[in-house]
Amino acid sequence: MNATTLLLLQLAGPTYLVLGLGMMLNPEKYLASMKQLKNNGLFLMWAGAASLIVAAAILNYHFLWETPFEILVSLIGVGAAVKGLHIALSPASFIKNVERMMTMRMMKYGSLLILLVGAYMTWGGYFA
Repeated sequence: MNATTLLLLQLAGPTYLVLGLGMMLNPEKYLASMKQLKNNGLFLMWAGAASLIVAAAILNYHFLWETPFEILVSLIGVGAAVKGLHIALSPASFIKNVERMMTMRMMKYGSLLILLVGAYMTWGGYFA
């Protein structure tokens, strides 16, 4: 496995795993946090900047599309770029999209997806 892929799996995997579990155990807290997003422009700006930095790092150093792990890491980089650009170029539109997804049902499925992706990445980073 590529050394950069391994490093990114080891960093992101446990992070996604813990976030997914936290979202499953405390969905109300995460929904409340997302509702506050529209009232905190500074946080939104920093979230967009952080997404663009993550995207630039991944896409500059890990634009690999051969193995399933490489594809997953590269897709996370592309997703971070889309998110960061969306926040930077149209924060009102980003907030509207987040508000549409703020349901308990979306939280349930989203947290499960994040948990599973995190488990897969952790397995790939430490045990595969």
